[in-house]
Amino acid sequence: MNYNKLFLNTKRTDLIGKNLSTVTVSGADIENEDKWDAPRFAMQGKFCCGHETELSDILTLEISENGTPLEFEPKRNSWTPAYLETYYRCTPQKEYYAPHGCIFAKETKAITAGDVFVSEMTVANNKKEKTTLKIKLSSPLEFLGNSIYKAAGKVLANATEKNLEFAGYICLLGCEPEFEITLAPEEIYKFKYVFAYGLSEEAAKEKANEELAKKDSFKDNENAINSWFSENVPALKTENRILEKIYYYRYLMIYINSFTPRDVNPADKLPGAVMYENRYGGWFDCAIALPVPLQINEAKWLGNGELSVSQIDLWTGGGVYMGYIQYTPYSIWEYYVNHKDKALLERSYEFCKEFTLKDYDEKNPLPIRIGSWPTGAEYSASFYQHTEPAWDWRCDSEGYAKEGFEISALYRLDEITYFAANLMAMRNMARVLGKPDEADKFESILKTITEKIKENFWNEKDKMFYDIDVKSGKQCDEAACYNSYAPFAFGIIDDEKYISCFDKLMDENWFADDFSITTTAKDCPIYWFDNHIAGPTASSPQNPHFYSCCWNGPIWPYAVSLVLNALGEAAKKYPQLQEKWLVIFEKYMNLHFLNGDFNVPCIFEHYRPGEATTFSKHGDYFHSAGVDLFMKYWAGISVTEDGVTFAPFTTEEFALENVKIGGKSYTFRQYADGRTEIE
Repeated sequence: MNYNKLFLNTKRTDLIGKNLSTVTVSGADIENEDKWDAPRFAMQGKFCCGHETELSDILTLEISENGTPLEFEPKRNSWTPAYLETYYRCTPQKEYYAPHGCIFAKETKAITAGDVFVSEMTVANNKKEKTTLKIKLSSPLEFLGNSIYKAAGKVLANATEKNLEFAGYICLLGCEPEFEITLAPEEIYKFKYVFAYGLSEEAAKEKANEELAKKDSFKDNENAINSWFSENVPALKTENRILEKIYYYRYLMIYINSFTPRDVNPADKLPGAVMYENRYGGWFDCAIALPVPLQINEAKWLGNGELSVSQIDLWTGGGVYMGYIQYTPYSIWEYYVNHKDKALLERSYEFCKEFTLKDYDEKNPLPIRIGSWPTGAEYSASFYQHTEPAWDWRCDSEGYAKEGFEISALYRLDEITYFAANLMAMRNMARVLGKPDEADKFESILKTITEKIKENFWNEKDKMFYDIDVKSGKQCDEAACYNSYAPFAFGIIDDEKYISCFDKLMDENWFADDFSITTTAKDCPIYWFDNHIAGPTASSPQNPHFYSCCWNGPIWPYAVSLVLNALGEAAKKYPQLQEKWLVIFEKYMNLHFLNGDFNVPCIFEHYRPGEATTFSKHGDYFHSAGVDLFMKYWAGISVTEDGVTFAPFTTEEFALENVKIGGKSYTFRQYADGRTEIE
């Protein structure tokens, strides 16, 4: 299967290498339907050298005729992860032929797996007379002579101790950076050039010459991507082409957003391979903590577990992750169950133990969350019901910093649930590592937390779990949020008494949307569909408060991931819930297609309910789950210490081949008549 061609579309214009990339997302207008700038010659867009730099358009190419620069318009564009191919025609020269321009150009370009930019150009003269064209290749980098360009790429402060200095080597095959060609009528001219990144001139030049010598750089690049998929990704056999594309796209997310920073920047603080939220974009193009457990769970289904292990070792080694709430110890346990890497547990155990218990107080065992910002779910609605005045967005980190308002505090369901999940993981790890006394301690705390969730957070009238305000001790019963479902996410709550809360996920007056679910129930006073706080106290629709990461209503794939995990765990025990899970999962999968274009899978940070327009310009945003949800629930592959079971939620016919579990390769099949088999 040609996995690379599976993602072919006409919209994207970015280039993806192993550690280098270019970003062509339009920054001026986040409502831009296409999201990507129109294609241009050469190395367009921001230059990402592991992290985003301040460098843009490292290479530009200009074609002029008789001293006049020609303007070219893209007429046909094809993008795949391996390369970009664009056909251009110059704008009309009315004194010669008014309807159309008569100079044609085609460019195929890529950033290779060896981190070399390569371009092959075709220029054709469609005039009925000969013409002379000047071709000029330019760069904003400092020119050192002999085609060597050098720059200090200013990278993010939290990624490196100092600016990155590198050498770039630009070389054209058989010509200079500026040259003239004379073309007879209908004559075609072809040339090739590269830009090779290197930490020294010698290294850059060597890589450039290696690439220039290749017969077909683009086929080689495509083969590299196809090989990665063949070696790492379980093969899905299905007639459901939309689901197939999303399935492989979620693995492409791992491929796109993982790299080894020190390969391009020896000063980087992270020593190994790592998965990032995004390959670019502001302060967060770094490995921060909120999605880390999701990323580990996604990558654990790869045939090779090295990427997950590297991410785990960075986290347990005190890597430069920020302090959002998380359930990383639990994800480490899940990785162990899939791969039986006991050595990983042994070296992770003490760090995970300290992390799990760092804020534990036996007298008040429930964690307290002060302000919504540290949750990574800024302005989540339950924080404001019991503030003074009520529903006032200023009672949070931003309001405190600007106006000195008191920051609200909650017993927050997701954080409590993550604590419980980590206790469960630590209990299991302790048992495997022969620490029965510690296992009993974790089990005892876990039982206490579980009982407190049932006793204090369940609202029998509404059939819903709610957060609790620390100051008043009252439930936030006007603020049902995505985290109302958190207690189910790890199988912590598995009593049938509580599953009626999932009915509200299907209710359009609560959470239901054509594109999965809102983060806050629509009947909440602070609910708003847009990227603003719009009432009811210190703001309004006429005078809204803007904040780019509001969780008071918009659809966040991270939140949807948590709810689908929760519903999936409940549905494994109560099959009557499986239909609900499949409905929400299908909507969530459709959200992955930009503006409903089934040729363009690309997940963004967050979306408006209703029409699913995205606020964000950051595509391929690795802040959510897809692979893990598909494997565990849609395909029904359950891995425990006791073995592997296969009970799909879907009734579709499908097969998953070469699924690596515990060092063995499995094939899972479901037939049209419902029969299943494991080989």
